[in-house]
Amino acid sequence: MKNRRNALRLTILFWTLLLVQPALGQNVVPNPLMDFDPSPEQMSTLQGIFDEFSVVQLKLRSEVDVKFAELKLEFMQKDRFETKTKEQASVSRVNKLVKDISLLFGDSFQNNVSYYLKAKDVLTQKQCISAVGNLSNFNFRIPNDLFGQVENQLLSLDLDLSRDQVKKILKNRAKMAKKEIDLDLKRRLNLINLQTEMVKMPCDNEIVNKTVLKITVLGSKQMTNRVVHFIKAKDMLTIDQKDKLFQAMLMMPVQ
Repeated sequence: MKNRRNALRLTILFWTLLLVQPALGQNVVPNPLMDFDPSPEQMSTLQGIFDEFSVVQLKLRSEVDVKFAELKLEFMQKDRFETKTKEQASVSRVNKLVKDISLLFGDSFQNNVSYYLKAKDVLTQKQCISAVGNLSNFNFRIPNDLFGQVENQLLSLDLDLSRDQVKKILKNRAKMAKKEIDLDLKRRLNLINLQTEMVKMPCDNEIVNKTVLKITVLGSKQMTNRVVHFIKAKDMLTIDQKDKLFQAMLMMPVQ
């Protein structure tokens, strides 16, 4: 039994390292302003700003990858609900990791905003509007390989779910989706407000900072909503079903 547990831990560790290694190996951050054909004179001025931006972005990206790997490792612990004490400890660790990840996403978003604000004086009005529009692509998201595949395939996996379990899982999914739409709409509206303010000459830094904070909080709530949904869906399963789900997670390819 002890050897089996050790082998299991090694398997989880192996998958965790696979998750982290590709992202940590990305040593290049694409310059988001290159899409707007800056002149050689503009690039000469922007290079120092971009170098500063990319160093911070790489550091934050690596920290996010490590936290996501820790979160996946926590979800894959088979014995996390064996006792009330273990359950409370696991929930506490998950909450802390989600909070840490949300803060890192917020820092990354703030870094993007700071980069555009510093570059704004070098860009033409047309370039500035297009560049700030790129912030729409920033997504507070949980990678699909964390548990998105499992959640999407939960009803199709051979778990022998009862009709009552299927109903509860679908009801939980609908509740999550409804909240997701509401949070996403609020986040996008604040993003429009942020972009509108950023293209002003000059912009109000206080308004920018307050709006960035609002977007970060909403992004954090979106992430928490998805995590809570997955936990609730998983906790609707029996011990045997959780064991099958755990094995399915180990077999799924890393994306």
